[in-house]
Amino acid sequence: MMPNRVKLIAFAICLAILILFAISPETNATSDLEVKRTWENASVLIPGHLLGEGKEDLWGLIRHKYVQRELAAIPSNRSIPAIVYLHGCTGTANTSDIDATMLTEMGYAVFMPNSFARSNRRAKCKVAKVEVLQFRIDEATYALNQLRQIPGIDSGNIFLMGMSEGGLAAAVYDGRGFAGHIITGWTCINTFRMHGNAREDGIRVPTETPILSVVASRDPYYQNANLAGHCGQRMGGRDNAVSIVIDAKQHWVNHIPEARDAIMKFLRAHTKMRRVTDQ
Repeated sequence: MMPNRVKLIAFAICLAILILFAISPETNATSDLEVKRTWENASVLIPGHLLGEGKEDLWGLIRHKYVQRELAAIPSNRSIPAIVYLHGCTGTANTSDIDATMLTEMGYAVFMPNSFARSNRRAKCKVAKVEVLQFRIDEATYALNQLRQIPGIDSGNIFLMGMSEGGLAAAVYDGRGFAGHIITGWTCINTFRMHGNAREDGIRVPTETPILSVVASRDPYYQNANLAGHCGQRMGGRDNAVSIVIDAKQHWVNHIPEARDAIMKFLRAHTKMRRVTDQ
């Protein structure tokens, strides 16, 4: 017979193991399924003239059958430039749709992964978001790989754009494959050193990748000394990077004419000889 003390120790060990598995990070299989959901629930907006003569604008979710049919039917010679748009910390909103419409008017297909399609996703706007930041990076990578498989999408002209939390992800995304990164509503500065958020400070985009950042000088979210500033202070002499600071007191800057003009100029400058229709 096992002494009671030994039984208690064995029980405690088993309990600790169960707790460990219960709180352990996602398995690879679970993680893959979660990021897949963000793509399946991604919003898609493609102007009709990019799809073919006489085509109507396409707007829907990737999981919708009619969207899948339209994407599969794009002629492989269309060379459509695209943008992966990462929304802010509260998810897709009216501002995201307005940004998407703006980008399509410039001649681009827009794909907006929905981070909140994850079963374990919660809004984290005012707390440490190390895990969430990795979510957003994984979502951008997954979207890029999916776009490369769609006939007619020009894999050499896929841009990454993010707003607020999405802008943070665009700033620290260190993978290759995007033709350029557009960072909006983020300063690229976070000098807080707690909860592992040092990763949020600076720019980790490959040096050869063009960057545009746009932020308001009096953005109410970044008045704290640890967050104040602009991405130009973290660009480290990159010749292909531009920081635009707009004299305004608001967070969502993309609708401001100066921001819109800067985004359009950046996209046109770094889109390689493709079928971008002048508006």
